[in-house]
Parts: sequence; structure tokens; C-alpha cells
Amino acid sequence: YQARAVLVDKNGQIVSRDDEPVLSPYVLFDAWQSDGIYMVTHFLTIPNNLPPGKYSVELGVYSSKDDVLIALNGQRIDRLLPIGTIEVSSP
Repeated sequence: YQARAVLVDKNGQIVSRDDEPVLSPYVLFDAWQSDGIYMVTHFLTIPNNLPPGKYSVELGVYSSKDDVLIALNGQRIDRLLPIGTIEVSSP
């Protein structure tokens, strides 16, 4: 399983994306607990030529076998979970 972090502009376009493994490749999905907490550190690069504006930071988890997102916290399966926004200003 992979975690996906994206930066989305006001038009819904992904302007930056990073995918990383959620757990060690040696830990099978069956080992996860339904009430377990799993922490993943993600570094999402903000492009240096990004126009000023507000951007949404969104997360998702998917199977690396089929690239299909898993529903998180009541979200629809085809959606990433918004976790915050950033604002880029002019230099």
C-alpha cells in the first residue's frame, strides 16, 4: 500500500504529487488493525514556479497493485482527503 500526498490548485488540478509506502513491504494488509494508528511522514515538494494563490493539501491511500484509492474517514473512494491549505504569495 502507498500513501499519496498532493497539492491541488483552485481548478482541481494536481500541481505536485508524492507517493510513498505506508508500511514496510514486509507488513501485509492483514496485519493492520481496524482501530490502529499508522504514522507516515510525507515530504511534498512545492514547485518554485507555482503561481500565487491558495492550494489544498490532500492525502490518500491506495493499493500499489491497482492504484485504486481506499476510502478514508467517510470520503468517497475516488477522492483524496483534504487536510489543509497553503497560500503561496509573490516574492
